[in-house]
Amino acid sequence: FSVNVADNEGIIYTFSELFKKYKINIEKMETEISYASTTGAPVFNLKSKLSSQTNINQVEFESELKIIAEDNNIDYSFNKLSN
Repeated sequence: FSVNVADNEGIIYTFSELFKKYKINIEKMETEISYASTTGAPVFNLKSKLSSQTNINQVEFESELKIIAEDNNIDYSFNKLSN
């Protein structure tokens, strides 16, 4: 799971509440701030590895993920890896 968005407070919290709801663990997380090439504005970049011990409703989860991203103008990518 990765995120690129204009830096502001609460970005991690926004997604961690969803992960908590679906009992998804954040195994690894790396964050950094870069700067937009055109404006110089700070951009928050997050890369993480998630896991879940239970099967989740993938369609429902991804739908909620998309809503959060759209409501907060966040670009994200979510790639499901097989075991």
